[in-house]
Amino acid sequence: IGRLVFAALNQVEWVLALIIVANLLFSKTQFITLQNTLYFIPVLMLVLETFWALPALDDRAELYIQGQNPPASTLHFYYVGMEVIKVACLTIFGIKLFNKS
Repeated sequence: IGRLVFAALNQVEWVLALIIVANLLFSKTQFITLQNTLYFIPVLMLVLETFWALPALDDRAELYIQGQNPPASTLHFYYVGMEVIKVACLTIFGIKLFNKS
């Protein structure tokens, strides 16, 4: 179940990330700004999660499903750390967008 939930969440995050990128591209403001860096950092975290962390976590889950006991790993801590970074950056990014209005 966890693999399905995290895969679905990852897909939703990509859809939302692409919507924000499109909005930034088509807005009449400069694309590369300090404020937008608060958005680009979470996108980088999303890329890392998609192509590194989630596949590695899926491999570990598969080992558990097969009845094996994989060696200890700090991968979950990295994943949680990336999620915390995304939430913090996107929160500040959103606050700055609303304060600009």
